[in-house]
Amino acid sequence: MIQGLRESLFIADTLGRKLILPPFFDHFTTGGALLSPGSILDYDLLLQNLDVFDAEHKLSHVCDGKSEVRFDLTGVKNPVRNATLEWLGIDKNEFEKTKRIPLMIENINPQQFTERAIKEMLRFDNEKCIYLENPFWLMNWNNYKKNNLNEYSISFQRGQSIIKATRRPQRVQKIASHLLQVLDIDEFAALHWRYDEEDFLRHQNKKPENRMKTKIKHIRGDPQLLCRSVLKLLEKKKINTLLILSPPSDQEFVTNLKNSLSRLKVITDSEIQDSMKENGFEGLLPYEFSLVSQELSYLSDLFIWSEMSSWSGNVHMERYTDERIENYSNIELAIPSITEKFQSIMKASLLKNEAIAKKYREIAG
Repeated sequence: MIQGLRESLFIADTLGRKLILPPFFDHFTTGGALLSPGSILDYDLLLQNLDVFDAEHKLSHVCDGKSEVRFDLTGVKNPVRNATLEWLGIDKNEFEKTKRIPLMIENINPQQFTERAIKEMLRFDNEKCIYLENPFWLMNWNNYKKNNLNEYSISFQRGQSIIKATRRPQRVQKIASHLLQVLDIDEFAALHWRYDEEDFLRHQNKKPENRMKTKIKHIRGDPQLLCRSVLKLLEKKKINTLLILSPPSDQEFVTNLKNSLSRLKVITDSEIQDSMKENGFEGLLPYEFSLVSQELSYLSDLFIWSEMSSWSGNVHMERYTDERIENYSNIELAIPSITEKFQSIMKASLLKNEAIAKKYREIAG
């Protein structure tokens, strides 16, 4: 949701428009309960720094209850679409009559996105209101990096101001800081492992095989492929404590990771939750604990993030924006070990084939 919000804010600012803040849900992909904006982000910070219509100004108040045109930005099925329309005060049947503009923008960097958005959307500059449908994963935020070429560009400054203004609630920030004190953690790394079989890989398996998915499956089959590189990196950085944050369904694999990282002080998210209960922390709903986990990752001295994860991507970009530069892809870390393993397998296979060939030559001779 936060990535979608950031991209919507980016689009609105690019077009010189003002965003009507959307509704928030406790889980976007499954729908769920409607939440107040302050449950998801620092709402006061957002209103102080960005020019938006606050959550009380619905589309029915601003746009006469309708949007003349809608941009379908990704084409994915939105599980909270009807609830969103109802919250905005838009009649579902009338919405279906709205002129739909398919605009399946690929995952490109913010500068390229700005150029595409201006080219495509300014054709409808006379329309009072436009509706952004599925504004998610349009921009490759991993390419949003501060360097001499783009740090003064409008796109970079736009992204920077949006990311700085869309942070987790103050309550979440305080819980995370207090938790680190209770756990007596000073310097630490955080590893986000997103690739569970129940959700992530189940969706990925519907898509054609690709290199990223193959690498993930290799790591799941042999956690040492990742753990060797993590140990080497943290020893180099002289960090002895590692938090592992992952989906609840993947705790068995997380335990395997922890066992392979026994030289470190490893604390899993399930252990963090147990510690919170033991130390009298207030009970948190699943989405709230996820926000606390993100804040812990943001506060870490070194963050190992997951590819193709908006959860990781949000934290990653916040850290870039605030010049927390120690950020590493978990897949990239594992590549040397994966390569070494397959080179070893290939070498063994060649030696075996050579031995078989030699044996047949001896028989034939």
